Amino acid sequence: MKKIKHRPSRVDREDAAVALGRRFPVIACRPDDYEPYTERASSAAGDIRGMWKRWPDAAAGVRTGEGLVVVVDARRSRRAEPDPSLPTTLTARGPEGVWQYFYRCTTPVSSVAALLPGLSLRGRNDHVIVPPTAGWSWHNDAPLAELPDAIKVAASRVRGESI
Repeated sequence: MKKIKHRPSRVDREDAAVALGRRFPVIACRPDDYEPYTERASSAAGDIRGMWKRWPDAAAGVRTGEGLVVVVDARRSRRAEPDPSLPTTLTARGPEGVWQYFYRCTTPVSSVAALLPGLSLRGRNDHVIVPPTAGWSWHNDAPLAELPDAIKVAASRVRGESI
């Protein structure tokens, strides 16, 4: 028997994006390069449904900054579990072994492309791609942990700032 792959419908993706919006500001992104269709992110269900009606194949993005930062581990490891050296927090898994760790941060943090080898930090005025985008899944539903001080220090050193 041939196995049929289920591709979520636009309505399924729209509903998942609305659910995501209860937790984070959501932004519709182009599915080919993950750049936002618009700069405006929203947590309002009507706004999110409007985005998915306008761009039905959109990838789901979450706006970072204002209390939310994401550490992206693109070392492309084939690690089956998240990095045990990082505190347990909400975590997503993406294509090619990418892990994303979502952290709370009360101080404004800018994005840093090369935080450490293979690691980047997504902060103020940036975004990350998340489920229900094809190839992405939630690893857990843990509460947001505070961004570790070691990552804050590494980010400030890369930017030439002092903490």
